[in-house]
Amino acid sequence: MGGGYVLDFSNRTFQEFVYDSVRRNIDDETVGGFGSKAVRLRHLWTQQPDHIVGKLLKDFVDYRDLDSPLREKCRKIATRLLQSAPVHDAEVIAVLSRREEFERVANGVREAV
Repeated sequence: MGGGYVLDFSNRTFQEFVYDSVRRNIDDETVGGFGSKAVRLRHLWTQQPDHIVGKLLKDFVDYRDLDSPLREKCRKIATRLLQSAPVHDAEVIAVLSRREEFERVANGVREAV
């Protein structure tokens, strides 16, 4: 990023890339704030969960196909950030929300401890 630019993106292609990557609208002030592409990207980095930032960083690295030590450093950072991703199978939580299921699991945990 330099001078407000992000890679070779126009405003439109930047917005599309971010949306395709993490399903966030970088043009929405609550997501990207106001200003240049670089300012909006920095805002997204500070306001979104780590796994969102990691996914976007990974996709930026893949987009910019360079062979350099910096690429590997960025990949490692993206991988670390992606480890905070939430559980994908939210239906498990729905099953446990029923009182009798919760009690059964809680009793099992107490017995195990």
